[in-house]
Amino acid sequence: MRKILCIGSSFGSDGTHYVHDLAASAGVATKVVNLFLPGGMFEQHWANLQSDVPAYLYELNGQFTTEKVSLQTVLAAEDWDDIVSHQASGFTGMQDPACHFAALLYADLKQRVPNARLWLQQTWAFETGCDRDAFAKYDYNEALMYQELTTVYQALATEFNVGLIPVGTVIQNLRQTEAFNVAAGGRSLNRDGMHLDFVYGRYAAGATWAQTLLGLDLKTASLVPESPLVPDETTDSGLVALINEAVMQAKV
Repeated sequence: MRKILCIGSSFGSDGTHYVHDLAASAGVATKVVNLFLPGGMFEQHWANLQSDVPAYLYELNGQFTTEKVSLQTVLAAEDWDDIVSHQASGFTGMQDPACHFAALLYADLKQRVPNARLWLQQTWAFETGCDRDAFAKYDYNEALMYQELTTVYQALATEFNVGLIPVGTVIQNLRQTEAFNVAAGGRSLNRDGMHLDFVYGRYAAGATWAQTLLGLDLKTASLVPESPLVPDETTDSGLVALINEAVMQAKV
């Protein structure tokens, strides 16, 4: 069984939601845990690792639980194969203080779990039209935010010699297609301009995780993503195929 841990936030929830089920549909056994800390920054994750405070909501295989846990406890509970983290979404394009605290976090992780493969999740730019205050740091410009966060994540991955899960690139590339070009009347991959929508956005992220971490051939997967809000909504198989193609093209 492949054991995957994300030290994250709501963007970790978006990224990991479909990973377990995608893998299962292709016959791959996984345990996928996201430690949810609202707006979690590298600085907070590192500080929590030093203090062993139960600050995280435990999310297992894409489903929230009510359990609050500490990072130290979870790290010690399993022989993790892969450990992933990411910066708080509004600060992803800022080298400082991300670089300093990411360095501390990843150095500590390498000591505590030397056999685990370490990764960064490249998060995604907010969607054009999003009115979140954090988007003002990028002049409310989707392309600018994507460019700056990509530069930072690539620099961090190179500096710390860790892998990069290119979710942000997959989302941005999909936004250029007719189907997901919001400005041209396409479907949004976001549910609020910031978080990914429950069906196609989260599926795109999960497929990127599954291919990057597990080497999953998406052609062998048979998962049909469904909305928890509209369970009877028919999923468009053509859009799923388009997403799979975008993920395969973004392979690192």
